[in-house]
Amino acid sequence: LYLQAETSIMPELKRVIAAYGNKVVMEETLDKALIALFGGTGEPTPGPVTPTPDSGGQDMTIAELAQTARQYYDQANDRLRAGDWTGYGENISKLNETISRLEQLTQ
Repeated sequence: LYLQAETSIMPELKRVIAAYGNKVVMEETLDKALIALFGGTGEPTPGPVTPTPDSGGQDMTIAELAQTARQYYDQANDRLRAGDWTGYGENISKLNETISRLEQLTQ
């Protein structure tokens, strides 16, 4: 949820709204929204995730995937502020892949 800032042209992120299936959550950060949506405490949980080429062959936990999603989200916003639409799109694609991996892990 972005709000138009009174002192700047750039909108300001106030809340993250995330949905999966019939569940919708609103939190202050992407990390908190993903944890609220998929459960967990943010602590590593046992059980591997099927690696993708991006993970360097390593299994990732829910907490690690949430952290990775946050990094892609932050990088996408940095690219957006810089006017780098290609970089923005690449990071959003990586964010979507990471969220898909989170979904697979929690099913």
